[in-house]
Amino acid sequence: MPVLLIVGELDIKFVGIGQQMAERIAQRTVHSVQLTIVEDAGHTVHLEQPQRFLELVEAFLV
Repeated sequence: MPVLLIVGELDIKFVGIGQQMAERIAQRTVHSVQLTIVEDAGHTVHLEQPQRFLELVEAFLV
């Protein structure tokens, strides 16, 4: 199944983890993986940038 990874650019640890996850998923599946790094957000992207988070999720689901 397709995978969407969303991380905040200010959360350096999880930016790295997201990049690693995207690489590993891409190596193990024929399905797509999308990593989005959201500007001006830290660990809680859904709280810090709720509109951007919703836009990303809605676009992914359509």
